[in-house]
Amino acid sequence: MLSMSEAAARTGLSKSTIHRAIKGGKLSAERQEDGSYEINPAELFRVYRPAQPELTRLAGRSGTPSDTADTAPETDWNAVEAHLRELLEIERRRGEELRQERDAWRTQAERLALVAPTPAPAPTPLEILPVPTARSRPGPFGLFRRRAA
Repeated sequence: MLSMSEAAARTGLSKSTIHRAIKGGKLSAERQEDGSYEINPAELFRVYRPAQPELTRLAGRSGTPSDTADTAPETDWNAVEAHLRELLEIERRRGEELRQERDAWRTQAERLALVAPTPAPAPTPLEILPVPTARSRPGPFGLFRRRAA
Protein backbone atom coordinates (compact mmCIF):
# COMPACT_ATOMS: atom_id res chain seq x y z
CA MET A 1 0.00 0.00 0.00
CA LEU A 2 1.19 3.50 -0.82
CA SER A 3 0.76 6.81 0.95
CA MET A 4 -0.35 9.88 -1.01
CA SER A 5 3.26 11.13 -1.12
CA GLU A 6 4.52 7.82 -2.48
CA ALA A 7 1.68 7.67 -5.00
CA ALA A 8 2.45 11.20 -6.16
CA ALA A 9 6.15 10.35 -6.52
CA ARG A 10 5.44 7.17 -8.50
CA THR A 11 3.08 8.93 -10.94
CA GLY A 12 4.93 12.22 -11.20
CA LEU A 13 1.83 14.11 -10.04
CA SER A 14 1.29 16.34 -7.04
CA LYS A 15 -0.28 15.20 -3.79
CA SER A 16 -3.18 17.59 -4.38
CA THR A 17 -3.95 15.90 -7.72
CA ILE A 18 -4.00 12.50 -6.03
CA HIS A 19 -6.19 13.89 -3.24
CA ARG A 20 -8.67 15.40 -5.74
CA ALA A 21 -8.86 12.08 -7.57
CA ILE A 22 -9.68 10.32 -4.30
CA LYS A 23 -12.29 12.92 -3.29
CA GLY A 24 -13.81 12.88 -6.79
CA GLY A 25 -14.14 9.10 -6.78
CA LYS A 26 -11.75 8.61 -9.68
CA LEU A 27 -9.25 6.79 -7.45
CA SER A 28 -10.20 4.55 -4.54
CA ALA A 29 -8.17 4.55 -1.33
CA GLU A 30 -8.56 3.45 2.26
CA ARG A 31 -8.73 6.15 4.90
CA GLN A 32 -6.62 5.41 7.99
CA GLU A 33 -7.43 6.33 11.60
CA ASP A 34 -4.92 9.18 11.51
CA GLY A 35 -6.71 10.69 8.46
CA SER A 36 -4.16 9.64 5.86
CA TYR A 37 -4.93 7.51 2.83
CA GLU A 38 -3.46 4.18 1.73
CA ILE A 39 -3.63 3.53 -2.00
CA ASN A 40 -3.31 0.16 -3.64
CA PRO A 41 -0.61 0.39 -6.38
CA ALA A 42 -2.80 -1.58 -8.82
CA GLU A 43 -5.60 0.96 -8.31
CA LEU A 44 -3.17 3.86 -8.68
CA PHE A 45 -1.75 2.57 -11.96
CA ARG A 46 -5.23 1.76 -13.24
CA VAL A 47 -5.94 5.49 -13.19
CA TYR A 48 -2.49 7.05 -13.74
CA ARG A 49 0.59 5.97 -15.64
CA PRO A 50 3.81 5.43 -13.75
CA ALA A 51 6.29 8.30 -13.91
CA GLN A 52 9.05 5.96 -15.05
CA PRO A 53 9.01 2.39 -16.31
CA GLU A 54 8.91 -0.20 -13.55
CA LEU A 55 11.93 -2.10 -14.90
CA THR A 56 14.10 1.00 -14.78
CA ARG A 57 12.99 1.76 -11.23
CA LEU A 58 13.56 -1.82 -10.08
CA ALA A 59 17.02 -1.89 -11.64
CA GLY A 60 17.92 1.19 -9.60
CA ARG A 61 18.42 3.46 -12.60
CA SER A 62 17.31 7.03 -12.66
CA GLY A 63 15.72 6.81 -16.10
CA THR A 64 17.89 9.51 -17.64
CA PRO A 65 18.59 9.26 -21.38
CA SER A 66 22.21 8.26 -20.78
CA ASP A 67 21.07 5.31 -18.63
CA THR A 68 18.46 4.10 -21.07
CA ALA A 69 20.36 4.77 -24.32
CA ASP A 70 21.75 1.22 -24.45
CA THR A 71 18.30 -0.39 -24.00
CA ALA A 72 16.25 1.98 -26.20
CA PRO A 73 15.13 0.46 -29.50
CA GLU A 74 16.78 1.77 -32.64
CA THR A 75 14.62 4.23 -34.56
CA ASP A 76 14.61 3.97 -38.33
CA TRP A 77 14.70 7.68 -39.09
CA ASN A 78 14.61 7.07 -42.83
CA ALA A 79 11.28 5.27 -42.49
CA VAL A 80 9.96 8.06 -40.26
CA GLU A 81 11.05 10.68 -42.79
CA ALA A 82 9.46 8.75 -45.66
CA HIS A 83 6.21 8.43 -43.73
CA LEU A 84 6.16 12.15 -42.90
CA ARG A 85 6.87 13.07 -46.52
CA GLU A 86 3.99 10.84 -47.62
CA LEU A 87 1.65 12.54 -45.11
CA LEU A 88 2.81 15.95 -46.29
CA GLU A 89 2.07 15.07 -49.92
CA ILE A 90 -1.40 13.80 -48.98
CA GLU A 91 -2.13 17.07 -47.18
CA ARG A 92 -0.87 19.13 -50.13
CA ARG A 93 -3.20 17.24 -52.49
CA ARG A 94 -6.07 17.73 -50.06
CA GLY A 95 -5.37 21.46 -49.89
CA GLU A 96 -5.35 21.71 -53.68
CA GLU A 97 -8.67 19.83 -53.90
CA LEU A 98 -10.19 22.19 -51.34
CA ARG A 99 -8.98 25.24 -53.29
CA GLN A 100 -10.49 23.87 -56.51
CA GLU A 101 -13.79 23.13 -54.78
CA ARG A 102 -13.83 26.61 -53.24
CA ASP A 103 -13.23 28.20 -56.64
CA ALA A 104 -16.02 26.14 -58.20
CA TRP A 105 -18.46 27.27 -55.51
CA ARG A 106 -17.36 30.88 -55.93
CA THR A 107 -17.91 30.70 -59.70
CA GLN A 108 -21.37 29.22 -59.21
CA ALA A 109 -22.29 31.89 -56.65
CA GLU A 110 -21.16 34.67 -58.98
CA ARG A 111 -23.14 33.19 -61.87
CA LEU A 112 -26.30 32.80 -59.81
CA ALA A 113 -26.04 36.12 -58.03
CA LEU A 114 -29.13 38.26 -58.45
CA VAL A 115 -29.01 41.75 -59.86
CA ALA A 116 -29.06 44.26 -57.06
CA PRO A 117 -32.63 45.43 -56.52
CA THR A 118 -33.49 49.02 -57.40
CA PRO A 119 -34.08 51.19 -54.39
CA ALA A 120 -37.69 51.96 -53.52
CA PRO A 121 -38.83 55.54 -54.08
CA ALA A 122 -38.49 57.81 -51.11
CA PRO A 123 -41.73 58.16 -49.15
CA THR A 124 -43.60 61.41 -49.60
CA PRO A 125 -44.17 63.52 -46.51
CA LEU A 126 -47.54 63.02 -44.91
CA GLU A 127 -50.04 65.81 -44.94
CA ILE A 128 -50.36 67.53 -41.64
CA LEU A 129 -53.69 66.57 -40.21
CA PRO A 130 -55.69 69.15 -38.29
CA VAL A 131 -55.62 68.62 -34.55
CA PRO A 132 -59.16 68.17 -33.25
CA THR A 133 -60.36 70.86 -30.87
CA ALA A 134 -61.96 70.21 -27.51
CA ARG A 135 -65.43 70.90 -28.94
CA SER A 136 -65.14 68.57 -31.88
CA ARG A 137 -63.37 65.79 -30.04
CA PRO A 138 -65.72 62.99 -28.92
CA GLY A 139 -65.34 61.27 -25.57
CA PRO A 140 -64.03 57.77 -25.15
CA PHE A 141 -65.41 55.37 -27.70
CA GLY A 142 -67.59 58.16 -29.13
CA LEU A 143 -70.12 57.76 -26.30
CA PHE A 144 -69.96 61.14 -24.69
CA ARG A 145 -70.50 63.91 -27.18
CA ARG A 146 -70.99 67.49 -26.27
CA ARG A 147 -74.06 69.18 -27.37
CA ALA A 148 -73.76 72.20 -29.49
CA ALA A 149 -74.48 75.32 -27.50
